[in-house]
Amino acid sequence: MFRRFILAMAAALTFAAWGAQAEQAFTENGMHTEPWFAHDSFLELADDLEVANSEGKRLIVVFEQKGCIYCQRMHEEVLSHPYIRDYVKDNFRVVQLDLWGPRTVVDFDGEEMAETDLARKWRANYTPGIFFFPTDIPADTDKSGGELYVHRMDGGFGRMTFTATFEWVLNNKVDEINLQRYLTERIPAIRDLLKKAEANS
Repeated sequence: MFRRFILAMAAALTFAAWGAQAEQAFTENGMHTEPWFAHDSFLELADDLEVANSEGKRLIVVFEQKGCIYCQRMHEEVLSHPYIRDYVKDNFRVVQLDLWGPRTVVDFDGEEMAETDLARKWRANYTPGIFFFPTDIPADTDKSGGELYVHRMDGGFGRMTFTATFEWVLNNKVDEINLQRYLTERIPAIRDLLKKAEANS
């Protein structure tokens, strides 16, 4: 717990310093990021799931890479929107990984490997690559995250599709309604929500 506190304080101080220099935040290796992503993570995914559950959130893992224009657009055009930012921040624990990164990650099955090897294991070939996970993964599972996710988003998406997909997962609609049908039904209402949020910001 103390180690997590120290990491959280270090991350907060780092992003405070970056925020004073520019509106955008970047990781040490130059990827776009958000100050509210799970920078306190030890990259032990079972632990991240436990933390997410304790906070009443869903866990997602997002693979990005430096120079990815679709990642940049996700941060600058999608997550910059006040409604979307708050919706994701309040409801999801976001663990960000580098598609080519060397940091050690512990998969749900207990296997340890570099970020880039985990990306290959999960077949994460596109960035951003967002993996949504269920809340009830057993601690002793022998399955990897590449087998356990309930949905994945590969590549860039606009604000409305992005928001509706996160809503679809959060509201446990994955097994109830096809995503395309859900998008058709929800996008008009989401369009109005986004417009109202913009008007009030």
